[in-house]
Amino acid sequence: MKDLVGEIGLPTFPLVSASRKELDVELLTLMGTIPEDIHGYAFFNSPVGNINSDGLPFPEKRPDGEENPDYGGPIFNGDGMVFRIHFAADGRVNLKSRIMKTPDYYADRATSYNSVYFKDKRYKDYPFKNGGITRMSSVLGVRNQLNTAFLPFKLHEQEPARLLVTFDSGRPYEIDTQTLELLAPMGYVKEWRNGAPEFLRQTFPVNMATAHPCFDPNTKELFIVNFIPSYAKMVKGTSIVEAFLRNPNRLKRKLEKLADHLDGELDGDGAETLADIQSFFTRIKQKIANTKLVIGIKKAIHAIDDAIDNARNKDPYAGEPNIFLMRMKNGENKWERYRLVDKNGLPVTITQSMHQIGLTKDHIVIMDTSFKMALDLMMTNPFTESAKIDRFIRNLMTGKMNAQCKTYLIRRSDLKEPESNVPLIELKEPVPMECVHFTTQYDNPNNEITFFSSHNNALCVAEWTREYDLKIDDPTQPVPKDMIGMYNGAMDVSGIGKFVIDATNAAFKVKEVKREMGDTDTIDGSLNPKIGPNTWSTGLYTYAGLDNPYQTTNTIRYVFWQNLGLDDKMLTDFVRRLYENYPHRIAPVEKIKEWVNKGIPGQIICVDTHTMDIVDYFQLPMKCQNRSIQFVPKKGAGLDPSKREGYIIITVLNPTADLSANAYTREMWIFDAENLAQGPVCKLGHPEWNFCYTIHSNWLKEVFSPEKPAFDYDIRADYQWRINKVRPMKKRKQLQDFMEQNVFPNFKSY
Repeated sequence: MKDLVGEIGLPTFPLVSASRKELDVELLTLMGTIPEDIHGYAFFNSPVGNINSDGLPFPEKRPDGEENPDYGGPIFNGDGMVFRIHFAADGRVNLKSRIMKTPDYYADRATSYNSVYFKDKRYKDYPFKNGGITRMSSVLGVRNQLNTAFLPFKLHEQEPARLLVTFDSGRPYEIDTQTLELLAPMGYVKEWRNGAPEFLRQTFPVNMATAHPCFDPNTKELFIVNFIPSYAKMVKGTSIVEAFLRNPNRLKRKLEKLADHLDGELDGDGAETLADIQSFFTRIKQKIANTKLVIGIKKAIHAIDDAIDNARNKDPYAGEPNIFLMRMKNGENKWERYRLVDKNGLPVTITQSMHQIGLTKDHIVIMDTSFKMALDLMMTNPFTESAKIDRFIRNLMTGKMNAQCKTYLIRRSDLKEPESNVPLIELKEPVPMECVHFTTQYDNPNNEITFFSSHNNALCVAEWTREYDLKIDDPTQPVPKDMIGMYNGAMDVSGIGKFVIDATNAAFKVKEVKREMGDTDTIDGSLNPKIGPNTWSTGLYTYAGLDNPYQTTNTIRYVFWQNLGLDDKMLTDFVRRLYENYPHRIAPVEKIKEWVNKGIPGQIICVDTHTMDIVDYFQLPMKCQNRSIQFVPKKGAGLDPSKREGYIIITVLNPTADLSANAYTREMWIFDAENLAQGPVCKLGHPEWNFCYTIHSNWLKEVFSPEKPAFDYDIRADYQWRINKVRPMKKRKQLQDFMEQNVFPNFKSY
C-alpha cells in the first residue's frame, strides 16, 4: 500500500494545536483503500479553544499586547467541535464539523475580546475567562462547553435514533444529526440543581452531571445524575487558608519548614523566598477578607429577596451536597427526580466526579469516579510574576486522586414516586483502583451485575502542564512551551478490569484487573521497540453495541481499548512527585523516568472478556498520538458484541520523520476489527482538518433532522426566572437587554 501523505502535502501542526474552522469536505485517501462494506456515520467530540483564542493553543498575549488570562489553560477547557464522518454509499468519506453553540456560547461571543460589551465599563464583569478547567463570568455564570461525549436514544420505531451531546458540568443537548446544529437542552434549568451558591444569581448555573447518561431501548427511559459535590472534601487548599486565618504565624512557621523539604522547589535566596511567601499570604488574606465582606453583604441583601422569591417553593436541598437521579420516560416532556440517600436517610456525597454511570435490566450503577477536584484546578497561573510561588501554591493546594472508587447500586424498582428519597446501596468495598470509565452488561442473571472498566492508575487526567512546570528528567529546567496546556500522562501502568457484583449482598463476586507492562527490556529508544501487548496509559474503549439505541447489549465479549503509551511530552516533575508514593505501584519511578524519555508507543488492543486476555493488538509508530477509538459494523453485520465483524477507526496525530520537530499531521486510520495486527487498511485526512484531542465518539447508521426536539423548549421560559432574580432593577434591565439582543434570537421555541 502506497503512503500518499507527502504527495498530497498534508500540513503539519504542533501537538497543542486545533482549528475552530467549521468544515464540509471530502477526506482524502492517504494510504490503502476505503472498505466497501463500511457504512453509517461516526461522530467525534473535541475541545477547540474559545472565542478569544481562535483555536488552540491559548495565546500568551492578546492582540493589544496585554497578558492573556486564558494562557496556559488546559486543552480540555474549550468549546466542543463535533466531527461527523459519513461513509457514503458511493465510497466517499465526508467530514462535517460544527461548534456546539449553547446559549452561554452566544453570551461568550458577544462579550469576546475587543467587542462592544468588552470595552463598555458597564459590562466589565460580563466577559468570560478561563479559570483552570472551567470558563466563567462573574455575572453570567459558567460555560456549558459540550465537548465530551454522546448518547444516542430512540423514542419511536418510525424514526431514526436521536443524539445527545454531553459535558460533565452542564445539561446535555439534543443535536440535529443532519445539520449538527443544537436543538434544545434536556430539561429546563429549574429542573436541575445548581452546583454554585444561589445567592450569586448567575444566569448560566453550574449543573454537575455525568458525561455518560444511559438509555434503555426496551423501556425507552433516559437516565442521568445531577449532583452537588462536597467541595469541602474535594478542596485541599481550603484547610490551608482557614488555618492561616486562624493563626497566621503558626502556619507561616509550618510553611517555612515545608519549603525546606521541597527538594529545591523554592531554591535561591532564602530571605527572598520567605518574603515572597509572606507577600503572597498577605495578599490572600486581604482577598479573602474582601471576599468575605462582599459575600456577607450580598447574603444579607438577598435574604429578603430569597424569602419573597422562594417562600412557597424553596428547594430545601439547594446548594447542599447531594446526588439526584433523573429519569425521562418515553413521551413525557419532563424529568422525574429522585434524591439518593444512604441507609440512614442521609445524603450521599461525591468527592470527585460522576463521569460515568451504568445501566442493567434491574439496576443503575454509579461511581465516585477518578476525575479529581482540587482548588488548584480552578486556576492556571494566578501569580504570573513568580513561577516559584505558583509552583509552591500548587503543591499546597493539590491533592491526589482517590486510589479507589466508591461504588453504589440503585434498584430500578425503587423509582416510584418522583421527588422522593431513594436508597443508594453502597458496595461493601470500593473498586480497588482509580476508574473513570466502565461499561455494564444489560443482563443481570441471578441478580449479578457485570461491568468492564478502564483503570487510570496514577494517570491524573485532571492535571495539565503549566507554564511554570519543570521537566521530569531535569527539575532545574522548565518544560518546553509546546507542552503547555497538554494533559498529564501516567506515573504507573494502567489496568483493564472485570467485576461481577452480587447485588443481593452488595459485594463483589469477581474482581480482576489486568495490568500488563509488556517486554520492558525492549524499551531502548529505538523507533520500533517490540514491546508486545500492554496496558500503558489505557483510556477510551469501544465495542460492537456500545450505547446501542436500537437494542440492549446483553453480554459483552470483545472490547477494544486505546493505549497512549508513554511520551516525554506528557509528564512533568510535579506529576512525578505527586504520584511517586502511589499505593498500587508496580513500575519503579526511576524506571518510568527512563522509559518516558525513551518512549513507549501507543497501541490499540482487543480483549476477550471471557479470559481477560489481549487477543489482538497493533502497536503504533513511535510518538504517534492516538486519540478516539470507535467500532463501525460492516454492512449487514449488526451490533453483536460477541463478534468482531466490523472496523475500528481511530483519530491520530502522526509525527513527521523528525520526531523532535513537534510537527504532526491529523489523520483517521481504519482497521479491520478482526485483524488489528495487520495494521490500518486505510488512512484518511484533509489539509484543513486540525484537532488536538478528540475525546468520545459514537456511531449511527443514519441521520435526520427532526421536526422538533425530544424535549419541548422555550429559551425565554428557561432563563427568564433567573434574570428576574437579579437585583437591583437597573442591573436586571441591563441583563435582560443583553440576553434579548445576543442570546434568545439564536434559538427556536418548540
